[in-house]
Amino acid sequence: MHIASSARATVFRLVAVLGLALPPFWVSSAAVAEPKIDVPPGARNVTAEWQAFWRDGDIDAERVDTAFATVVDELRGYRVVVVPSYLSGILIDAGEFRLTDYFRSQIEALNAERIETVIAPVDTEESVAENGRRLAAFIGVSDRPVCIVSHSKGGLDTLEFLLRAEPEVRRQIACWVVLQSPFAGSPVADLIVDEDWTRGITEPMLRALGGNGNSIDDLTVKVRSNYMKKYSQNIENITKTIPMVVLATYLDGKRTPSLHVAPTYRWMHDESIENDGLVPVDSALLPNARYIVLPGLDHTDPVAKKPIMGNPIDRVLLWKSLLYMALSDRPT
Repeated sequence: MHIASSARATVFRLVAVLGLALPPFWVSSAAVAEPKIDVPPGARNVTAEWQAFWRDGDIDAERVDTAFATVVDELRGYRVVVVPSYLSGILIDAGEFRLTDYFRSQIEALNAERIETVIAPVDTEESVAENGRRLAAFIGVSDRPVCIVSHSKGGLDTLEFLLRAEPEVRRQIACWVVLQSPFAGSPVADLIVDEDWTRGITEPMLRALGGNGNSIDDLTVKVRSNYMKKYSQNIENITKTIPMVVLATYLDGKRTPSLHVAPTYRWMHDESIENDGLVPVDSALLPNARYIVLPGLDHTDPVAKKPIMGNPIDRVLLWKSLLYMALSDRPT
């Protein structure tokens, strides 16, 4: 998956750095399809099953609510813990004043169903190892089973927590919904760290935000590939025993990409890598895990409100459908 440096790659390095903080401004349609991707061993495509929630070019509220009703009582006995993405702390803080909507609508909707839903107290600018420890301290003392919903780097933090968790803590995980996580790394991170000047911009910015200046390394293709190989057997044990579903998305060329991901999307797409603007589709998949691939969605569509043009899919209904999918097909 690694993309060798080229002359035009340099053009995108500053864009990649700035794109970490720029808001999205586009809308697209989401027809169900799947690109040609490298599927990890044992992973099972359940996109066709998810299509039961799709009608007339949109996710159908009645179908989702009917399915969700079959698991809502179970979820009321759990705590849903949301593990956010890289550099999203400022969005979460702004959401407290209703200035942004990163997870807020979804959390409020689940709480309205009497499903306790909280954001994990991680530092979104910190390393995977540090946030794995923070999740262990938070989830490890839970007085009830936990369903995890993770986005992007939050999935890497969650995987790290699960790899280190004691068996009794891991047994407390009732389900895991994984949204667009770069388990095998993102070439965008490689763009940022490969040259001194882009790294020189990024590390002070991360430190100023209170995080780890080297945390961007955790997202690179080399680091993630080595990580996945090193812990392959442990990861297989996790994905075979925890009820879960993985969501991967990609931009299908039918709409103009969001401003903050357009250059990196085009760059990866030109290299024959289907992606959501930040994460390649095959990087978002896990061995032995069930997965759904949806086109027409960028890296923020499943989680953040697009205030100008609207979202191409209802985020609350999407989350409900994914929680249902995670809980409805238990590993054997």
